[in-house]
Amino acid sequence: MSAPLNAGGVGLNELDTTFGPRAVFAQRPPRINSSPEEGGQYVGEVAIDAQSKALTVRLRDIAGTVLWTQSLAAERQ
Repeated sequence: MSAPLNAGGVGLNELDTTFGPRAVFAQRPPRINSSPEEGGQYVGEVAIDAQSKALTVRLRDIAGTVLWTQSLAAERQ
């Protein structure tokens, strides 16, 4: 989960498995309730390739560094 850029950082909680989610990336902020200026703030980016129609999601830190990437190929229906 990514939150608003001005949200305070919190630790990792146990994942509620009611609907079958899975954690594919997790990173703790420097300390609980840390300021956005201390790092530990993330933003998601979604792109769709015009040619292949593949969807790519990236999670970036406050400096713009890509921390995690997942690509999904388009399927023909």
